Amino acid sequence: MRRTFQMRARYQKADISVTCAQDSKNKNHSHYDVSVSVPITVVVSPRPKEVLEVPFWAEGASFIFDQTSAMTVAEGNAPSDGRVYASEPEVFFRNRDCQCCAIREDLVCSVVRATRRAQVPNQIVIFLDPTRCDVLVAISTILSSVEITRRSSLDAVLVHVDAAELATRLTTGGEVIDDSLLPAIAVADRFILGNCDNVLPHIEQQLRAELMGRSGFAKEVFGAGERCGDGGRLQAWHVAPEVRSVEADHPGGLSTVVLRADQPLDEDAINEWFDWMIASHASRLFRLQGTVSVQGNKERTCCHGVLSFAGSHAESTESVTCSSESVIAISGVGLDGDELMARFAETIAS
Repeated sequence: MRRTFQMRARYQKADISVTCAQDSKNKNHSHYDVSVSVPITVVVSPRPKEVLEVPFWAEGASFIFDQTSAMTVAEGNAPSDGRVYASEPEVFFRNRDCQCCAIREDLVCSVVRATRRAQVPNQIVIFLDPTRCDVLVAISTILSSVEITRRSSLDAVLVHVDAAELATRLTTGGEVIDDSLLPAIAVADRFILGNCDNVLPHIEQQLRAELMGRSGFAKEVFGAGERCGDGGRLQAWHVAPEVRSVEADHPGGLSTVVLRADQPLDEDAINEWFDWMIASHASRLFRLQGTVSVQGNKERTCCHGVLSFAGSHAESTESVTCSSESVIAISGVGLDGDELMARFAETIAS
């Protein structure tokens, strides 16, 4: 029987337990087949009308807006190319006493409705206003909800920023990236730099460099009109990450710590490391992603998480010998990189 290393996550708890499933049929909701699930693209933007016109979306995509984003889009109705709509957009509301509960309950219902339609969409696009919606809570919900992961999977997070606004801060000596944007930068897989027509070319290049210099996960910065992905799919959250270390620009600032091991890890030791890491860093952890090779397992395990949630699935469904390299990237504020690296090194199997 094939052994599969599997992280079983407890949402909003301060620990993660990891077990080995002794049978390939013993799978939980985190072992979905990403290749056939409906990809979810999250767009973080305070002005969704500007992003709706750019050619990122697959034909037949379904759109979901948070309450604020839906209100700002209402005047413009659908994008000029109405073919991208599979049906009327969904709206999830946040007019409850607890915003986190509203996001978890209403967002889940909206995504489930979108995936249950007679004509299943080949892409779901969720717009979040970062000034009014907790981006990390929303993404954590998408990753952790059994109802969502049964039919769909988080594919990528696109973060839309206004070039003219950032240019003004840059030329006046202000903070180009303020703290309110740090959570979005930490989870960004691509940036969309809008309003570039009102910015000088050399300033635009500086802004692109500034955004990429702050992010450990983002691969590119797109301008309006540039297309990314293959039919709306980027597959950024369920593979071995292409990451880079990023040092914080000030104490307590955003950083990305990349941990690597060329040899397989000890099962018990990596269990304990995840327990310690989540318990001690959950409040500072914005994004976790990696691929873990555990001694005695034929497959590596992909892991991903936001805040105090982390889940996993096998990197491959085929029983083949794979790379023994483990890579885990952690992005957050006030991270102690030296301690993370030292403790991670102790998990290498002897």
